Amino acid sequence: MVRNSIRLAGRVLAVLTLAGVLLVLGLFLDHGRASTAAELRDVHLGLPFDWIRQDQSWMDPPEGQASGLRFGLPQENPTRISAGMLALDLALDLALVSSAVAVVGVGVHRFLFRL
Repeated sequence: MVRNSIRLAGRVLAVLTLAGVLLVLGLFLDHGRASTAAELRDVHLGLPFDWIRQDQSWMDPPEGQASGLRFGLPQENPTRISAGMLALDLALDLALVSSAVAVVGVGVHRFLFRL
């Protein structure tokens, strides 16, 4: 009984960790576009939902074409976090990771018991 509880807690911790990794990867892989000084003051970041906004106005606005902006250090770029969008993004990541773990687990179980 206690062994099953420890196993379940380990699986939940693993799924939460993977979801957190997906959340951070989405932040670092995303990029915002800006072509004016006003757009540099409000750069939206986060995948799939924009849950981070940064003020990157210390940069000069690009001339002509819009440039891609990545997540910058919060110490250098004032950062705001939308708790609602963060929760929604984390819930989606949890659903994706949970589904992937379940599908892989069923596949591994079937493979092992067919041998």
